[in-house]
Amino acid sequence: MRIGWMFKTESIIMPAFMDLIGGASWQRGCLPMLNRLGQSIPPLLFSDRIRNVRLKKKALCLWTTMAGSCFIVLAMCWWATGGENRAWWPWLFLTVYAIFFIVSGVNQLVFNTLTGKLIVADQRGRLAAAGSLIGGLAFTVLAFLFLQPWLESTPPKFGLIFGTAGLAMISSVGVAWWFIEAADDQQSNLRTGIEIIANARSMVVQDRNFCLLAIAGAMFGMSITLSPHYQAIAREKLNTGYHTLLYWIVAQQVGAALLSVPAGWFADRFGNRSILRILMGLLCVAPTMLIVLQWFDSPFQLFYLVIFFLLGLTPLAFRYFNNYALEITSPENHPAYLSTISCCISIPVIVSSLLVGWLIDAVGLSAVFGAVLAMLLVGWSATFLLAEPREA
Repeated sequence: MRIGWMFKTESIIMPAFMDLIGGASWQRGCLPMLNRLGQSIPPLLFSDRIRNVRLKKKALCLWTTMAGSCFIVLAMCWWATGGENRAWWPWLFLTVYAIFFIVSGVNQLVFNTLTGKLIVADQRGRLAAAGSLIGGLAFTVLAFLFLQPWLESTPPKFGLIFGTAGLAMISSVGVAWWFIEAADDQQSNLRTGIEIIANARSMVVQDRNFCLLAIAGAMFGMSITLSPHYQAIAREKLNTGYHTLLYWIVAQQVGAALLSVPAGWFADRFGNRSILRILMGLLCVAPTMLIVLQWFDSPFQLFYLVIFFLLGLTPLAFRYFNNYALEITSPENHPAYLSTISCCISIPVIVSSLLVGWLIDAVGLSAVFGAVLAMLLVGWSATFLLAEPREA
């Protein structure tokens, strides 16, 4: 699943494809909005149903297959049109992209719920690090063997890129089916959507610790609104083509893989609260570096590699927000807490993604990146007020 996800890197491949098919800046700005919309509201509405599934691995296999199928559809459409830039392509892409993240959002909820069920708290970090490291190293090899020639082709072979992403995701079902899982007791009560949303609101309002986590998550979410713009700004500043994307993708994925190892060990040893503080602090560095680089006429490409390396922290932060949420509540509440923290991260992205894209053109990237950096610092401060559940 990790390898498939890397072939469709959200901050690089997806916005670059949108640029290639003639998408406008505001359409590029839709990408993080659709991403977080799909990974917030649908999982929240499905949380009761996921809780009531007796064998979570069956649900994981179903939703994973659907997620991979979305990219198979994109690949087939690209091949059917011969890679031609047509006026309707941005709309088709946004539609399939939105469907993928609706499916992916529920899929992630099932996966994280299953993690809370099968893996004890002080082993989740190391096992997640192992998955990231193995997936990251495998992807790096595959990237230079396949992704590099596909991106250097004219036009880039996005059909093969999307097809590989879809097949890799679907192949992970062959592993998930063999998870050793005891069946849960099924609960009959299913709440309405309004009741689920009201319950999520009450969790944030009444649980002070979870409220602080929600604030940190919301500020972290604001940094996601910048993700599709890094590659566009870097390509424009360095005046490079699509072949440069490979190095930024590898830098980001190597960052995620290498940083996951000390992060996983640290989280298991000192707690998820501690690693969240470190990750939120490091996430402030990437926008800071981009702002500073605008002062130079000809910045070294190495600095942009460092920025994309640090962007590899984003999926790690998601993981440890989820792991912390798993620790502060009982197993029967895991789907509700996981889906609610996902909503808290996502709402700022949904509300402000289009605005951020417009403001970058209107007032300049330094002002916009500076404002988001200030919000990240607020979220970082909130992590220092969180309680440590392992001390309770």
